[in-house]
This record gives sequence, structure tokens and C-alpha cells, in this order.
Amino acid sequence: EEYESTLRKRGLIDFDDMMLLGLRLIEQHDWVRQVLQARFPILVVDEYQDLGVPLHRLVLSLCFPSEGPATRLFAVGDPDQSIYGFTGAEPELLRNLSKRVDVGSVTLRLNYRSRQHIISASEIVLQEERGYRSVNSDAGLIDFH
Repeated sequence: EEYESTLRKRGLIDFDDMMLLGLRLIEQHDWVRQVLQARFPILVVDEYQDLGVPLHRLVLSLCFPSEGPATRLFAVGDPDQSIYGFTGAEPELLRNLSKRVDVGSVTLRLNYRSRQHIISASEIVLQEERGYRSVNSDAGLIDFH
């Protein structure tokens, strides 16, 4: 509270404030959203799994407004690769987004990073068949110690 009080006294904002103030502008003023949509008709979001609620709400406000024009969205992400939970990232937001009836979702099944043994071992640990396949024909080797 002291930190935020000091910021306000000095007329400053921090990174969290930028997101929250931007979100407030877009949600409370249709004309701001419309200006942004006119200037940026397509929004591309990489690493969507690392978004928190404020940025997710900003995307929803721009791309799925209750009325009026909508910005087109191209989002890329993998909920299994979310590493920023300590900053408020919620990978479930990406899962929910991909389940919307007005969103087309494409799951990439080819893995360019890992060999098949790693992929298969990951599915055992996750207890879920994902259907991923390695593009590398060398299966790889896993040693358990």
C-alpha cells in the first residue's frame, strides 16, 4: 500500500497499473475500443498461456465485444508451457478461449523439440494421451536413475 501510495503522490504508474488502466479505458469507453479496433484490426498474442486475468479481459473486450465491431484474434500458446504463475498467469484462460464456439482452434501434433521417448514418457506422467509425435525418427533414450 505504501508503494502504491508513493506512486500516486508522484503521479507515476507501474506495469500492473498500465494493464489495469488500459483495461479500464477499453471497458468503460466504447470510443477507445473502437479507435483501437480501427487502428489495429488484428491482434496477435504469442504465449497466451502466460496472460493473467487483466490482459485476458482486454483481449475479450477488443475481440469479443457484446456489440459493435470486433478485432480479429490470432493467439498462440501451450498451457503445458506456462511458467509465470507467480506473476498471475493462468493457462486455463487459453483452454477456455479455445473452447469458445466463435473461436477456431488448431492443435499442432508434430513436436520439433523432443524425441518420441520423451513425448511418450510425458504422456505417462500426465496420465493423458495427447497424440503428439516427434518429427525426429530417432526415438531417443531415457535412462532412469
